[in-house]
Amino acid sequence: MDEPQPLLDDPWATLPEVLAADPAAAMVQLMRRCGRLESRLEESERTAHDTARSLLRALLDIVDDLDRILTQQPVRSVELVRKKLLRLLERQGVTAIGVLGQPFDPALAEATGEEERDDLPDETVIQEVVTGYRWRGEVLRPAVVIVSRRAAAAAIDAPQ
Repeated sequence: MDEPQPLLDDPWATLPEVLAADPAAAMVQLMRRCGRLESRLEESERTAHDTARSLLRALLDIVDDLDRILTQQPVRSVELVRKKLLRLLERQGVTAIGVLGQPFDPALAEATGEEERDDLPDETVIQEVVTGYRWRGEVLRPAVVIVSRRAAAAAIDAPQ
């Protein structure tokens, strides 16, 4: 006589019916299905995270373009659009990384240049070329900065 098959494929079967048919096989099937569901959920969460991250990075490019326009030709309407876009990003949890005046941190910023400054310690951020942003506790985009270099330190590092 054949073993009874669990009723998991019957959408109308109740849990007691499924377990009564073959408890061990039903539990194995349930565990496998739970595992597959967990995998699909994790994959969909990763996909949603990656999609949101890509969208937010694209929006930051628009903010950069607006910043460049504002430095060349301040226009009130462009300024309003920029503020609205930044509010939208803030509601999504995107916040600017404040690195200006701070010691350089490669986890938060990329140094694009140096400037000799005797009034500041070495590797202090003196200019943000591109603003960095955080999202959900992670760096969405690092800041691009210029850091200080002490003239005395530059002379010591120079080849003889």
